[in-house]
Amino acid sequence: MSRRVAVCTLDSLPEGSFRVVAVDGHEILLARLNNDIYAVDAVCTHESGPLGEGYLEGDAIVCPIHFTMFSLRTGQILEGPATRPLRTYPVHIEADTVFVTLPSA
Repeated sequence: MSRRVAVCTLDSLPEGSFRVVAVDGHEILLARLNNDIYAVDAVCTHESGPLGEGYLEGDAIVCPIHFTMFSLRTGQILEGPATRPLRTYPVHIEADTVFVTLPSA
């Protein structure tokens, strides 16, 4: 059974920014673009690069190591050497709190 976890407030994630949050020892990258919030794994699928140290390009996150570009909307690889997409997570907002839905263990 999936579970919804509060990860941050809207105020802590300004438009055009991203940050990494830890949930049960797992790092998730949150990004706010055009008033939408996206959640993906925070580790590159190529060589475990820290996406929190990468940069945004449009609606994508770019790994700082080998520059794989992942769609924040779908997790799909847009360019670069990675061969597996990022896991994405459903995001819900209630009042000023951002929640991420995690899959069952």
